[in-house]
Formats: sequence, structure tokens, C-alpha cells
Amino acid sequence: MGAHPLEHRLSASGPKRILALDGGGVRGILTLSYLERIEQILGERYGNRDFRLSDYFDLIGGTSTGAIIASGLSLGKPVSELIDLYLAMSSQIFPRNKDGLGLFATKYRSRPLRQQLREELGSQTMGSTEIQTGLAIVAKRLDTGSTWIVHNNPNGRYYDQQADGGNGFPNKSYLVRQVVRASTAAPHYFMPEFIPVLQGLYQLPVTLGQHGAFVDGGVSPHNNPALLLFMMATIEGYNLNWEMGDDRLKIVSVGTGTAPFKLAKWRIRYRPAAWLASSALLSMMNDSDQLVQTMMQWMGSTDKPWPIDSEIGDLGGSSFGGQKFFRYSRYNVELSRDWLRDNLNEEYSKRQLKRLKRMDRSQSAPQLLELGRRAAELQVAREDFEAQFDIRSD
Repeated sequence: MGAHPLEHRLSASGPKRILALDGGGVRGILTLSYLERIEQILGERYGNRDFRLSDYFDLIGGTSTGAIIASGLSLGKPVSELIDLYLAMSSQIFPRNKDGLGLFATKYRSRPLRQQLREELGSQTMGSTEIQTGLAIVAKRLDTGSTWIVHNNPNGRYYDQQADGGNGFPNKSYLVRQVVRASTAAPHYFMPEFIPVLQGLYQLPVTLGQHGAFVDGGVSPHNNPALLLFMMATIEGYNLNWEMGDDRLKIVSVGTGTAPFKLAKWRIRYRPAAWLASSALLSMMNDSDQLVQTMMQWMGSTDKPWPIDSEIGDLGGSSFGGQKFFRYSRYNVELSRDWLRDNLNEEYSKRQLKRLKRMDRSQSAPQLLELGRRAAELQVAREDFEAQFDIRSD
């Protein structure tokens, strides 16, 4: 059997380009707004109306809603098709009439999401030759407490585990739709996804084989997967071994809207313990995103740093041991009244902003799309895609 056609792309010499996509439910439409602008700029740059982001990026990875988008892009889908998909499916996945309360039963049924993923991703496996780029999907295996990054690197240790004499289910055989469903199984919103982890169990009921219980990758430290994808590209164990340097490795990270996490003191004092536990989890996820952003700006070279906090600033003049390991761009919207007013000239009441921040409010999708498009016009510039990272004809 010949080499996987993706193997040459991933192992060829020359600069490499990574696209990292955050989790965030229906707010993934904001991500698509930025990707639409990037696709347009690169299409004009290369004089190709049919340009796809899979033509440019060598590795595309995502968490939760970012995993859905990453999978579509890696299959060569245009951003416009994914925008239409999100606008159409958001109301089906997050209906106004909730199925459960989210306390003793999940808030939404999983069947509509599974059906949409089946329609869009079919029977593609992670080893499918239809996938044109490196693809990495982040999920959390809850029964072992471990973060999984399921990827399609043909040289990866677990890509074809059977060839190594093991009995683990190889990465290449996982259905893309099932891994994506695992990455989007947000606790409280959806049931966990049970995936077989041993050979020969794929068609058996969950109770008859050894399956892993997976939930949304957003409850790992990698809701923003940019740092994890950098690690995957450069740590020897993942077997990509891409060169580091701000002229050798480019990482583009796209968010789903960030929002300062603040709680009124009186609410903390008088709210039930379950509410406090949920709020603490959300706060921890926010801390993880902040840590990733800090590390990426500390280690990477960027012309548009985001402010981290009042003490360390934006790290624009800092470096990690005097080195810069990659070229870094971060695009995102801050869902705060001040940011939206100052940058987009939009005024929101507290109630309107609260609705906009929700990750399961399908009615907000068209509004988020337009906000994202306006923000992308301001933030994404042609100069962000430097000549040293141009794709080569060979």
C-alpha cells in the first residue's frame, strides 16, 4: 500500500501554517466571519476565486464548535458553505423549546446534532484521503480524566496502532463525525459520547465493550487549542517535528468571542451551591483561555498583541528566553459594552449583551455573523499573511 497522500504535505520541508479554532457553541459563527475574510484575502492574493483555506493551512484543529468548522475546512469546504450550515442548523441543535432543564437531564437532545454531523461528514474516517490537511480534534475523555487530541498524521504513534501490535482503536479508523460529536458534548447541554477504544468493538453496544466516555474539549485546558496545536507540531512524540521560528511556523488563532468573567458579590453570597460550582467551572475555563493567550504571545511574534492584564500588559516587547518560536495572529471579538462601542460603534444594554454571550441562543447567529464581519474588516489585514509563508506550487 502506498503512502497516504497527506504524508508528503505534512513532512515536506519549508514553512508550515496552523489554524486553531476555539470552542463556543453557536458563537462559532463569529469564527466563520473571520475565516470568510481570511479566505477572501488569500483568494485575491493567489488570484483564485475558488481558493479554500485547506489550500493554505497545513494543520487545522479545533475544540467543540471549532472541531465542526475544522473538519469542514479540512475536507475542502468553502467558508460560505459552513456559514450557511451554521445559520441553518443552529435552531435545530439549540431549539427555543428546551428538551430538559440541564439539572437531572441534559438541556438538549443529542440526536439533531448527530444527524447534522452525519449529513455533513458522512462515513469519513480520520484516515480518509478526502481530508486534505492535517486535522486535529480536541476532546476530554471523562472516564480517565485525560485530554485527547485525535489527529490524522499518518506518522503518528496511534494513527495505525494495529500495525504496532496493539489492540487500541487506531486514529485512522475513527469516524470524523463521532470524534467531532465527542468534542462538542458539552456537559449540561448534551450527553457524553461513548467511543470504542479497543479493536473490534465499533458496532457493539456501549455496555458490551470497552468504550471511552468523552465530553466537550472545552472542559480541558484547550478550549483555545492554539498552544496544544503548537505542541503537536513540535513535540517529538507527535512525530510531526516541524521547525520552530517566526519565519518557519505561522499560527492563526480565531476565537468565538471573549467576555470578562465577573460576578456581583451579592450573587456569590446568596446563590445555591450548584450555581456556584457551575460559575467556578466557567471561571476556570476563562482562566485557561487567558493562560493560552499569555503563552502564545510570550513565545510568538505578533504585530497585534492583545492585552493580558494590567500588570504584564500585552507582552508585545517580551520574549521567551530571547526567542520567538512562531509567527502568531489572534482574531477575536470582546463581548463587552466598552469594546463593542469603541471598536464597532455598537451600543448594547446589559440584557442584550447577556443574550449575545450565550453559546446556545440560536436567534443570535445572524447578529453575531454581522458583528464578526465588521470586526474582521478591522482586524484582518493582507499584511498579516507574510510572504515567507506563501504556499509553493510544488
